Amino acid sequence: MLIEHAAAAINQIPEIPVPLWFILTLAIGIAEGARIQAGWSNPYEGMENVQRLKPEYVPGSLGFDPLGLKPEDPEEFRIMQEKELSHGRLAMLAAAGFLAQETITQQTWLETLQGVPGPTAMLAVSGRQAPRATKAGEFCFGLPGNIAPAGNWDPLNLLEGVSKDEVMRRREAELTHGRVSMLAALGFLVQESFHPLFGGQIGGPAIKMIPEIPVPMWFVMTLAIGIAESARIQAGWANPYEGMDKVQRLKAGYTPGDLGFDPLGLKPEDPEEFRIMQEKELSHGRLAMIAAAGFLAQETITQQPWLETLIGSN
Repeated sequence: MLIEHAAAAINQIPEIPVPLWFILTLAIGIAEGARIQAGWSNPYEGMENVQRLKPEYVPGSLGFDPLGLKPEDPEEFRIMQEKELSHGRLAMLAAAGFLAQETITQQTWLETLQGVPGPTAMLAVSGRQAPRATKAGEFCFGLPGNIAPAGNWDPLNLLEGVSKDEVMRRREAELTHGRVSMLAALGFLVQESFHPLFGGQIGGPAIKMIPEIPVPMWFVMTLAIGIAESARIQAGWANPYEGMDKVQRLKAGYTPGDLGFDPLGLKPEDPEEFRIMQEKELSHGRLAMIAAAGFLAQETITQQPWLETLIGSN
């Protein structure tokens, strides 16, 4: 028997009402807070406690057993632990399978199982619902980015057969990641040598500073990021409540990256100069993504701030 067509679970996330997001975030925060309090050492007591469990803590033992299912017999308890591990490992594979399948087919898994025709007919379409079209002789649909000496650089043919809407969405993602990476790279360069906040007590490699940030600051940062992301979404992204064709799509007249934020009036009036500035931003953003990844990898391996590694400090 065929079921009535329903949206795939991965496409339902944008449809969740905004108030429910706050409820979900609060619930997850409470659960994670209880788990951390139960088993994790306090990083404020010393760097040796960062990302370390409490000495007496047994992994997974949160003291939560409202139905009294925990056996008294140690052997039976061990068998129950092994069952939970097996079920958890299988569930991780199953969840990944559901995500991959629904991403590709754009159908619910049950519809695919029962053979219900969906937006895609074969794996070759990679789950895209938008019509595919390319313009002859125009790289990336005229977007800036074909910069010398690379030119029209697409060695993996990632743009082949891709619709204009999808190219615009990818450029928006690239610009967003590039801008964040430029801030991140600048942060690495500045804060490891100059960090007056919080009494100057937070030092060392940047990757180890995160657990040392005071809890109230996390709420401030989360609020600031939420406001910035909300403004970006309102500026450029289509409303998913207007239809499934609007999910993960930019607004029709929106230019990727154009958030209307230019407090210093740096945007040139001349179109050619503006294009040159766009290409510079792209180049700097791409370099910053590589730089930030390099900083993270280097500090993970050396466990030293990048500047100490550079000058050879022990």
